[in-house]
Formats: sequence, structure tokens, C-alpha cells
Amino acid sequence: ATGQLSSELDLSILKSLNDFSKIPRKPEAFRGEWLVGFGWDENNWSDANKRCPTAVDLDVFFPDIPVYFSRCDGHSGVTNSLGLKKLGLSAPELAHGLFREGEHYRNLEQLPPITAEENRRFLLAGARRFNEAGFTHIRDMGGSIAQWNEACQLEKENLWTLHVDWNFTCENLVDFERALSEATEARTRETTLNKVLGIKFYFDGSLGSETAFLSEPYVNSDKKNFGVTCWPENDVAEALRRSWKAGFEVAVHTIGDQAVDRIVEIARQVSAEGFVGRLNLEHAELVRPETIQKMKPLHVVCHIQPCHWLTDQKWLHEKIGPLARHAFPWEALRKAQIPFRFGSDSPIERPSYFDNLHAISESAKKGIPALKAEPLDYHRHSGATLGETIFEGDQVQEVKLQGKTIFLAR
Repeated sequence: ATGQLSSELDLSILKSLNDFSKIPRKPEAFRGEWLVGFGWDENNWSDANKRCPTAVDLDVFFPDIPVYFSRCDGHSGVTNSLGLKKLGLSAPELAHGLFREGEHYRNLEQLPPITAEENRRFLLAGARRFNEAGFTHIRDMGGSIAQWNEACQLEKENLWTLHVDWNFTCENLVDFERALSEATEARTRETTLNKVLGIKFYFDGSLGSETAFLSEPYVNSDKKNFGVTCWPENDVAEALRRSWKAGFEVAVHTIGDQAVDRIVEIARQVSAEGFVGRLNLEHAELVRPETIQKMKPLHVVCHIQPCHWLTDQKWLHEKIGPLARHAFPWEALRKAQIPFRFGSDSPIERPSYFDNLHAISESAKKGIPALKAEPLDYHRHSGATLGETIFEGDQVQEVKLQGKTIFLAR
């Protein structure tokens, strides 16, 4: 996705709703006849009414082609009237053209498929992006067998410059069958730089789209909106059982405090049945103290992106009020001896070790309990594949993988 979105339209530069009029129709930003883009954030707009765009808004700027634009958090998307027609979405309640979570992902699936050539180009662009930022090892959270096959081929051609731990994503329990089959097949063909970790799915949404699952309602929601869950809990339990039985880790997207608590509780129940395995909690941005205590008997690792604080601090208290006291709980996890790791969530945030350092430092000045440990310890990969990054100040000078220089600053 990091490489793919670098090829699409960068909508993060928009400063107002009217800026959609300035979007160039670059050939490389089209998927078939669809113009696609990523990164708009209404919170950054200068408009007096910082609202999400609608189909009616986009019709003014794109009356002749279908468009689909994803929000900066990847959990929402908007299309125009022509796009609605091509997606077969004619119900009056959908005419606004704005979609969240499952509806958004289903729309993306209906766009023209990515070709093998595009997969290759996107993978190379993504690897280059990480290498330039100093990274030799990543955990990929959006894997498919098509991407895996292309990455393995690139490695055969000595063009692959990342060690990747792959997680194969699924949208629901039915789709889980495909992901499990793909992961099982890929595991028989692991290479030096491409390893299979397991299965990944989304349990809740995002704070920016107000779909992360909370224990208390969003502040401006008239006490009605607690966010959403994307999977029935019985299906979550079944996915854990079958993944762990097959020897795979499970990674679950959980941002809201209630989402984290429910997944941990389900994992405890499944473990009590005799199924044991690694549970990776992706983001874990809000975690209550009692939930951290529940994690202790489990094989849990929390994967947190400090850089999200740089973005979310602008509206965190405004959206979730008192729940913000549970945000970015790295020090609470450290005290409780719950393993955690830091990352970037690229392409939602740029891959940058120094953005994370800055966030950890600045957040401590704004009330987030300071991490009383060395941040680098939570960035290092534990794999045996040799990688080396040479810094000069906050600049990457040289990156080596398996003794070979893969990036050299000019």
C-alpha cells in the first residue's frame, strides 16, 4: 500500500473543499476509468465547516468521470454520482457518496483489479520508500498471494530490498478461508526475505472517522455513537481457534479501548479452550488499565505508532473526552511487562523513526506518561536477517541488507 498510494493522487495537500478543483488527472492515478486518490482530511481544511465531502460536492469538480477518494485513515471513502452509478449504489440513503468501514472496503474491491505489473511497481516503490527512511525490516499488514508471489519473484531477481513478515488480510469469516489457504500455501515457499506470520483482520474502525469502538460515546455524538465493530465476536473466536491451530499468529486492528478489551476477552476464552497462539493488537491506541491486566496470561504483543499522536493530538480530547487519559499507553504496558513494538502504520503516516522519537518526547510534555526506556529497543526487529542503518544526526546516510548497500545518501 505504501508504494501504491505513492502512485495515486496525494489528497493530503488539500486545504479546503474547493481544492478538489485543483486535482490533476494524471494517467498513473487512474484504475481503469476511475480516478483514485488517498489522504484527504477535513480537519486540516480552512473551511468554516470542516465536514467530509459528498457526492454532490465532487460532482461539481468531476462531472464526467467516476472518482473514488479514500480518507487519510483508510477507513472512509467518497465517490461522486457517476461513481455511485457504476458501483450500483442507487438507494437514496447512499446518495451522499460517503462510506465507512465495510462499505468502504467493498467499494474498493469493486474498482478494477491491480495488475501483476502494477503490483511489481508498487512493491518496488514501497521498498524504496522504507529503505530511504532507514528500514530494512517491516511487518506487512495487507498481504495477498498476488503480492507475495511478486515479492518472491523480485527476490529471485535480486531486486527485493526488504525483509518482510507477511500477514494475509481477510474481511470476514467467509473470506478467512481464502486468507488461511493463501498463508498456508505461502508458508511452504518462504524465502530469506519473505516470511509468513499469520492472519490479519479489522475489528473496529478509526478515531478520525469516529468508528473506533469505545466504552464511552464520542463527545459530539449526542451520546449515541460508540463506534463500530466489523466482526461478530463468535467469528473472531473461530478465526483465533483456526489460526492458532494451524500455527499462525493473529493480528487484529483494535484502536478503541472497548475494541481492545473485547478482543482480549475473546482471546482469553479461546485460550481457556486449549487453543494457544500469538495475538498481535494493531494500534492499541486506547487501552484501559484493567484490560492491560487481562493481557498478562496471553501471548500478546501491542503494536503502537507514536507518530499517530502528532496527528491525533489536535482533536483527541475533542472527540473522546475523558477516554484520552488511556491514549498511547506505552509506559503502562512497559510497567505491566506486556510486550509492545513501535511502527509507522505507513502509508497512513510516513515511515520515520524520528517522527516516533519526536512524538514520544513531545507527548510527554502534553500529559502522556513518558516512556522510561530506550525507544530504539521497541523499533528493532528480532529477526536474524542482517540489516544495518547508518545515521548522521536525524538523516539516513547508508542502509545495508545482508551486507549489501541498498541505499546511499547523496
